[in-house]
Amino acid sequence: MDRHHVCGISGCQRRFKTLYNVNRHRDRHKESGKYKCEKCDKTFIEMSSLSNHRRRHTYSQTYPPISCDICDKIFTRTSYMLQHRKIHDLQDSKIVTL
Repeated sequence: MDRHHVCGISGCQRRFKTLYNVNRHRDRHKESGKYKCEKCDKTFIEMSSLSNHRRRHTYSQTYPPISCDICDKIFTRTSYMLQHRKIHDLQDSKIVTL
């Protein structure tokens, strides 16, 4: 399925597969965060998002961040970095030598 639903609010170009997801995302532009993180003051409109965010604080205190050896992007888990790393591998495989 193609990501053909574009947000469009305030120049946001995020794309989504479903109309439900783009509308849910658009709500994030409209609402201020009701739920606030006690550690960094970041706000969220859904309690579940705050709960997921809190886990990142706990994880980052227990384990050091992992960075991509190609672009230095930082990840909280090795599995996330390895998934990201595939992007670089795909880019390398598309390079054609003349």
